[in-house]
Amino acid sequence: AASPAMRSRCMAWGWCAPSAAISDDGARLIRRALRRDGASAAMHNDLGAVLKLLGEPEAAIAAFEAALAREPGFAQAHEFLGRALAAQGRNAEAAAHYRRVLQIEPGNERARRALELLPATAP
Repeated sequence: AASPAMRSRCMAWGWCAPSAAISDDGARLIRRALRRDGASAAMHNDLGAVLKLLGEPEAAIAAFEAALAREPGFAQAHEFLGRALAAQGRNAEAAAHYRRVLQIEPGNERARRALELLPATAP
């Protein structure tokens, strides 16, 4: 389910219906915005979040990676990519992204907890 913050952004940008259900239209609108401003790491990150909620994990992963290609220090994109990778069982990759979040934001408890909850991975 979408977080309250994601629902709020989703509704503010018109990506979803007032019921807060993320819609295919939301992904289409973000993609249209990206065609106008392809350099926006934040928009790629938002697209990844919407695609993940729509059940398109590989497309979401690609969007998060596009965000990080534009802004390698984007902690939220690392965190979201970590979540998407973990959901696909790609735990070693997820752990690397959670560790990167903690390098950027040492006090990020969400990333610390997510890293602790991952099954054991090689360092």
